[in-house]
Amino acid sequence: MTTTTHFSALATPRGANGHFAHEWRAGRWPVELPLPRVRAVRYLRLHPGSRCTFLYTVEGWQGAACIAKVYARPRPPLSQTLASLQAAGLTAPARHRVPEVIAELPALRLVLLRVAPGRTAADMLQDGDLEATARAGEWLGAFHTAPIALPTAYTLRYPLAQAARWHDRIARHLPALANRAGALHTRLLNARPQWPGEVRLIHGDFGAAHVFVAAETTTVIDWDSCRVGDPAEDGGRFIASLWHLAARERITRDDAVAGVWRFRAAYAAVQPRIAARLPFYAALACLRKAARLARHGERQQHQAEALLTAGQAEIGGVS
Repeated sequence: MTTTTHFSALATPRGANGHFAHEWRAGRWPVELPLPRVRAVRYLRLHPGSRCTFLYTVEGWQGAACIAKVYARPRPPLSQTLASLQAAGLTAPARHRVPEVIAELPALRLVLLRVAPGRTAADMLQDGDLEATARAGEWLGAFHTAPIALPTAYTLRYPLAQAARWHDRIARHLPALANRAGALHTRLLNARPQWPGEVRLIHGDFGAAHVFVAAETTTVIDWDSCRVGDPAEDGGRFIASLWHLAARERITRDDAVAGVWRFRAAYAAVQPRIAARLPFYAALACLRKAARLARHGERQQHQAEALLTAGQAEIGGVS
């Protein structure tokens, strides 16, 4: 079965219900879980060649919806990662949480998750609610404090090697920004933080769209990029996600500045030593995002340029 066929097989109520019923008959459905009836499917996001995420509207379960993550290839169980995080304290009744796994079906390469309560920090920021950034900083500080064991073997990504690749990509696809990217790359080289730093388990893709804020809880979703690294990378990626929202004109630059300040303050209150490395990783993440946009050529040049400017301000300590 091709990747596209596998995704499409679970992208309709009929297809999902048919596959769930087959798992039930084969004895692979969790015995403690009723078989649901999928009534509607909404596409959320596609990572080409990797995974696809849907929202299922269901009957027969507590709660009217669930998240379905479908993978192109077999992979280590996501449930194990989330279970280790919950065991470290990121679960109910705590304020800081990760998603709850409903079921993992290896034969379908499918994970079903409960929907995170609340709204994303990105949506709240677009409504002018800056409290979401402080809540994100508090959550990240709690995560980086939690006693989570590292795997017995892992690799680390050298940040300056990544910076060189992203600079080259911008120069190749957007020559007009080559000098701007080169200047940011040089500043990163000159900053050269101690590496590896304080190695921990990191989220790996921590951004405003992945933080859900409710009245009593903050939940962080999308753990597919979870790995070992410098925890300051998570904070840097969140800051860059705010600058990207500003570059896309989803929020104002003033709100981005205020949001970055609130996030930094909340995180530094819990992790002051790690927070000292945030400017480097924020600038690195801005360069990364600019390189991703550069693939689209001149259509995204304005956004890429805004991110390079934000990166320069971050590494230069300018707010």
